[in-house]
Amino acid sequence: MAKQASLAQGKAALSKLEKQAGSALARDTRSAVTRLMMPVLMDNTSQTALGRVLRELRTNFVDWNEVRISEARELIAVFSRAGVKHANSMTRQLQLCLKDVFEQHNIVNFEFERLDETKCVKVEVVEQPENPETPVPREEGLPSHATISGFVDGERLLNETTSLPLKIVQAKNSDRIFNVVWENPARLHARAVWAVGLSLNLVAEGLSPVEALNDLRACLGKSEEQERFAALAIARYEKSPGSFAKYFEKMGEAPPADEDKTAFAVTLGLMPENNGKKGPKEPVMPRAERMGRVSKRAKPKLAAEPIQSRGSTRTKKVTKKQTTRVTRKA
Repeated sequence: MAKQASLAQGKAALSKLEKQAGSALARDTRSAVTRLMMPVLMDNTSQTALGRVLRELRTNFVDWNEVRISEARELIAVFSRAGVKHANSMTRQLQLCLKDVFEQHNIVNFEFERLDETKCVKVEVVEQPENPETPVPREEGLPSHATISGFVDGERLLNETTSLPLKIVQAKNSDRIFNVVWENPARLHARAVWAVGLSLNLVAEGLSPVEALNDLRACLGKSEEQERFAALAIARYEKSPGSFAKYFEKMGEAPPADEDKTAFAVTLGLMPENNGKKGPKEPVMPRAERMGRVSKRAKPKLAAEPIQSRGSTRTKKVTKKQTTRVTRKA
């Protein structure tokens, strides 16, 4: 069994990625969500088709959040027009990746581009009176606002593209959402980071997806380094995806996109084996409840209840000693 990479090796690999992709990443004007979705859009897609896909997405959708909530047939039609042959799988992977971001983060920039930090609303600091017991009038304690109820300054909305405080905009432009890479190895961006880890000798060959990502996270240390490594690794993969093809072959076939392969799901037993049987997998109940698999043929045993029928009332037989009595209406 190969030895796990140390923190020093992880730090050296992160420095190497900084030299390879750090400067390009600093000049990148795309949002973090756009960069995170690139491995999905690049999967089995030529450069010409990739350019058409990006243009079609920007033309037909307002932002990535609209892509997330759109019907699959709309995305399939867009990808088909762009010349993507596997439009169904790309649609499924893309919406699942966007779902991960939406469910795990509250502050996200779903725009295609980064927000302009130079056009932010300045937070006005209201000075407190010297005597705290003196009541403050409403006009003095609040910033300037419209005097007409329901009034919306349309000119201001059109001129100011970003009407958020600087702190919120910086949080939206950050790479914090890249920690979703480590949550599900079935996603294509997770496999891209895994391939970069293999190229840097941070991950041993022959590991399962969960084991590989866990070892990679362990050698990187803090969560900030993990997020930075994921962002740099995807940027490095985007620059030359062909150089990582051999590492994808070492990983084996990717698991289904709609199957939860996270370590959390494995621990809780949400990934039951099918015992070689065809058809859908049966759910597994927690062992603490002393329950096993739920059989499809199992029927709950109900207590004897009166069965109402037209013109009669009868009681079902429960034991051998009890008999069925039928009382008919006169």
